[in-house]
Amino acid sequence: MLKVLIADDHEIVRRGIIQILKEEFSFLEIGEASDTSGLINKAISENWDIIISDIAMPGGGGIKAFSEIKEKRPLQKFLFISIYPEEQYALRLITAGASGFVKKDTAPEENCKRHQNNTEWETIHEPGAGNQIFLPGKLGGKQAAA
Repeated sequence: MLKVLIADDHEIVRRGIIQILKEEFSFLEIGEASDTSGLINKAISENWDIIISDIAMPGGGGIKAFSEIKEKRPLQKFLFISIYPEEQYALRLITAGASGFVKKDTAPEENCKRHQNNTEWETIHEPGAGNQIFLPGKLGGKQAAA
């Protein structure tokens, strides 16, 4: 079972992400955080396969949390979602060690890529940093989609 932590201050966004993930991957354990301190506490107190976090949240935001979490868990996979343009944050975050960046206004099907030959999390590089996304590889016979 893969563990995914979703962090966003808007409940409707968290619910939407959770619904999309559950439709594609029935074997996920999903946790939630609604602010920076909640994200940091959950990320450090439990092991997560990947954290999906908004950039702007109460208490300092996802970037602040990312820095603190990476200090304690340097191998933690971290995918950012944001309304901000790719050119504003994507390259800087990925250079700092983030796993990817996806704009919130991107349709889920644009980020869904079929993939099946790996058992590790891996990065899918598509034109535009906003289409860079982590997804699990071989999933017990089901093709992965993110």
